[in-house]
Amino acid sequence: MQLESLHPLDGRWPNDKVLTKRQPNLRDALKILETPAGHSAYEDNLSFDKQDQSVIMAFATQNNFTYSPRADVNPEQYGSKLPAWLGLQTMATQPVCVHQVSGELYGYAITFFLTYTPSSVQRNTRVSPGIEATDLVRKSIIQVKLPKVFPQMVLDSNKNDKSHTSTIPATFKNSQKLQLEGNFADYFDFYAPQNLQVNTLTVLAPNFMQLVMESAATFDVEFYGDELILITREPIYTPSAMALTLEALEAELQYLTTLMPSWNYQPLREPFDLLEKDYFDGTVTKIGRWRIKPGVMVLLLLLGFVAFACLILAIK
Repeated sequence: MQLESLHPLDGRWPNDKVLTKRQPNLRDALKILETPAGHSAYEDNLSFDKQDQSVIMAFATQNNFTYSPRADVNPEQYGSKLPAWLGLQTMATQPVCVHQVSGELYGYAITFFLTYTPSSVQRNTRVSPGIEATDLVRKSIIQVKLPKVFPQMVLDSNKNDKSHTSTIPATFKNSQKLQLEGNFADYFDFYAPQNLQVNTLTVLAPNFMQLVMESAATFDVEFYGDELILITREPIYTPSAMALTLEALEAELQYLTTLMPSWNYQPLREPFDLLEKDYFDGTVTKIGRWRIKPGVMVLLLLLGFVAFACLILAIK
């Protein structure tokens, strides 16, 4: 694959911006409530950097791929059972999916795209009088179409959670966590549905796991029916990140190609088995080996408020 055209984006994300009014009126505020299901409230406020967009278009053309400014991903296509990489969404947190590059690689249909989600903690930048750029959480997504169906499985990397929160905005029941061999257990949490008649640990190539474990840029991985999804917080449209992605994809897809003839998974629940999520679903906070789930975080906050109230009463 030719990567030379990506050099202008080396080490950075496209300079796209979500522009909003510094002091929105009531109509602007109500727009969030009027946004159709499955769409981001910030969809119409996205401003593409034309020069960076042309870089990604050139990369797609150079490698006989197709390019689209908007990704054809809609949460409604998944019904009520969203994949983990999308997680529980509201109109205000629904990502804008952009810069889609699609084609065939290693014998599989593959799609690259970026997601932009407004940050929960806003540090907006003034662009012009009355207009500011919204602080964004950016991720890169790689989707691969598989010839057979797999249960939902998630490989959650602990190495790439630089902000101490999981890249995957979903919380799974601990009973579904499988023990990985050797050093892999220090770097990954692997979840698969219980009571399946297939060995779900066999879906991950050892050399793929080793590569992801040792690399500077790392990935979370999700199997979801006939999709394989890689998720990273690295800007995928850079020469270094794309080179690593291609190396990782080659290792895993070659392995899956040899696995396919013997893969005889029969779902317990059609069309495929899903992971069970905790009652309080959402992003996990990670501190070393500790995993603080949303439900526990809510409890800790409540206890903190109670302790603070007791302290105030004691002072009085």
